[in-house]
Amino acid sequence: MPTASVNRPWNLEAFIDSLVLELDKARDTLAVKAFTRPSSYNVQEAELDLQIFPQYDGQEVKFVTAQPGQQGASALKIQLGSITARGIKETAPDPITRDDVSIDLLEGIDAEAKESLRKIGIKSAKDLERVEERNVDIQKVTENKLDYQNLAQIINKAKRRQVPPTISKVGVTQSAGEPAVALSGQNLVLGESLPDFPIAMLNGERVEVLSASDRHLHLRVDPAKLAGRSSKLDVALDPFAVISMELYA
Repeated sequence: MPTASVNRPWNLEAFIDSLVLELDKARDTLAVKAFTRPSSYNVQEAELDLQIFPQYDGQEVKFVTAQPGQQGASALKIQLGSITARGIKETAPDPITRDDVSIDLLEGIDAEAKESLRKIGIKSAKDLERVEERNVDIQKVTENKLDYQNLAQIINKAKRRQVPPTISKVGVTQSAGEPAVALSGQNLVLGESLPDFPIAMLNGERVEVLSASDRHLHLRVDPAKLAGRSSKLDVALDPFAVISMELYA
């Protein structure tokens, strides 16, 4: 006969965290389904009735789930309330969009830190950005599992894989009353652009970036330097995206 498995001790915090995480996943699924198949039903109350043996080691309380037929166990009851389709729509976060990046795809953040982020409701790069804007100390919330030092680079690197820059038009124009080379396209500058970027070089010499946005880039360039010859323009939009081109006057 196979040996009966022995239940391992568990703590209430880890159990509640796992339960909430599963409920969040279910709510996210319902939020996406609401776009294609509106709910015509409510998720009613659910109740968990656990038979457990508490253990206390002087610092931490843990529980062992009772085996079938074991006597003397304590009861732990957890009741989950109901939620309507309207409640899901009003409280569920928006699904991850194409211009966002799931934390699962962020390289440089270990699995333990990602799990800590999920537990506090952060599932994408935009969630992290919103938390940063509110000046929340994620490092403390995740018990120092997340290193903020390279976070902007990590997000940029992941986003650049999904939204590489494209150039659709190059020309000479005026910007703030000064001659400028204008580049038009998409995904030229990401929302969380790093300090000192973009960086532009014309024929190996640094040129000033007058303005930069997602769709437009203006560089201070003396038209005389472009007259009568081809010039090489290199622009580092961030550490993970560099565009190079030949300009012909």
